[in-house]
Amino acid sequence: MKRVSAFIIMIFLIFSLGSVVNASASSSKVEENTYRVSGSGEQVLAVYEIGLDGVLVEVPIEVYKAEMEKETKEQARLVREILQADSSLGNSVFGNSAISPLGVIITKYYTYESLNTFDFHRSPVKVSNAINCNSTTECPITTQWSETVTHSLSATIDTSEKIQAIQLGAGYNYSSAKSKLLSYTLPVPVGKRAYVGFQPKVRQDYGSLKYWDRFGNNITLISSVSASTTYPLKNGDGTAQGYYLLIDDVTNQPL
Repeated sequence: MKRVSAFIIMIFLIFSLGSVVNASASSSKVEENTYRVSGSGEQVLAVYEIGLDGVLVEVPIEVYKAEMEKETKEQARLVREILQADSSLGNSVFGNSAISPLGVIITKYYTYESLNTFDFHRSPVKVSNAINCNSTTECPITTQWSETVTHSLSATIDTSEKIQAIQLGAGYNYSSAKSKLLSYTLPVPVGKRAYVGFQPKVRQDYGSLKYWDRFGNNITLISSVSASTTYPLKNGDGTAQGYYLLIDDVTNQPL
């Protein structure tokens, strides 16, 4: 149970990196339409995403807010389900055997059984230098470099065989994805200093890594441990999914 409890704490920490909270009720009218990223303190001024046609479109701030709130609720639901999971997900040793229909001799191997998944956004990463908009009209800004989003694995996944098993069980076959270099610009409001941040969308997959011993038709489950992977989701063109945020460089908040 200590391992499972530590694993749950780890999930809380991962999710908290991507959580977003509302500005306080005492904030000004402008601040009420922005959101501060927990932990990093970045203030979002505007939100954009790449549409199905490959064109960058603005996401209404209320839609963005609703998605962040939904992620928070899903996080709580997932943690409850993990707490209710079978205690066998801790380090356990088994002696059960079954008959393989394949009849093939494979000495030892790993499989991964996914129990739950959760999609969420990590904290934004800076993908452009900041600019001051001292003009009388909005100033254009675009991305200047791409961000590589890599998958992360729990401590129990420490060999290539285990990595292959968890990727196969979770349903992905890559270790990273890059954000797209935008060919279009975002408008920085007059009087603001801002930069572009990329907020990647990732998937957390939690489950059980099982270690088997097979000799002929006899299969024995040797052990089962809790495990997880968090990996970037991709657009149709293979680039990393996520939001492009216009972030206030003075308050570090999205505009």
